[in-house]
Amino acid sequence: MEDLKFEVLYKDTVTASVEIKGNKAHIQRFDDCPIHYLFPREEMDLYGVLEILEGRCFPRNRVNADALLRKLGLKNYHPLDIVRKTHGLMRNDYVWIRFEGEDLNYDDIKIR
Repeated sequence: MEDLKFEVLYKDTVTASVEIKGNKAHIQRFDDCPIHYLFPREEMDLYGVLEILEGRCFPRNRVNADALLRKLGLKNYHPLDIVRKTHGLMRNDYVWIRFEGEDLNYDDIKIR
C-alpha cells in the first residue's frame, strides 16, 4: 500500500492525525474524549486500521451493497476506497475523515 495521511475530525475539530507507511500506522491524538477518536493506540498495523475504517462503512453483506458500491463508482468492497468517497461519515455521530490534500469542512460533507 502507498503511504497515506488523513485526519480524524469531530465536526471541524481535528482529533487525530494518521500516517500510514507500508504496513504500519502512527496515530497522533489531539483530543482525549473517546467518542471523538477512532484509533485506540498510537501505533497500529494496516490490518487494524482497515478494520476500524470498515466500521465506518456499510456492511459487506448488506442486501443492496452492490448498488451502493456502483453509486460510489466502485466495483469492489474495500473499506479504504469506500471511506475515501464517504469520509467515513455516519448518521449517529459527527466523526469523519479528511484525507491529505482535501480542503473540506464539516458543512461540506454533513448528512444531517
